[in-house]
Amino acid sequence: MKKLILTLLVLSLVSACSKSQEEIDLEKKSETEAQLKAEKEADLKKVEDAVKYMLKDGESARFRNVIGNCGEVNSKNSYGAYAGFSRFVFKRDNGKVVFDNPDNQYFNAVVASFCDKAYLDKFPVDDSSNNTNSAAPIDVAPIDN
Repeated sequence: MKKLILTLLVLSLVSACSKSQEEIDLEKKSETEAQLKAEKEADLKKVEDAVKYMLKDGESARFRNVIGNCGEVNSKNSYGAYAGFSRFVFKRDNGKVVFDNPDNQYFNAVVASFCDKAYLDKFPVDDSSNNTNSAAPIDVAPIDN
């Protein structure tokens, strides 16, 4: 009888110490989430490093609205003053950075082609800049003299 009670006590302690399937699944999920977070941070660092390399004063770079490979950056110009935020696209296929500027009339097409869907959902591309006939016709009433 004592052996039976002792055996049951040992088995109950062993089963209480082992992890349930739910606990194991939760641990796997948290490990996967941590790995995804680390990959995302590494990708963000790669994007920011590529953008900094292209700037005159990369160490002064301030980033905002960075989602995936697209965002905005502000850095100091030749005079040492911040120039204002400018949009950028990091092209993952060749590692090049494209900046928005008044001379780049195709920048919205680049954004639409290369930016992640999450970025486009938050910052939709304005297609009206490519439309030359954006003005609506005006109805003019004749003037009676």
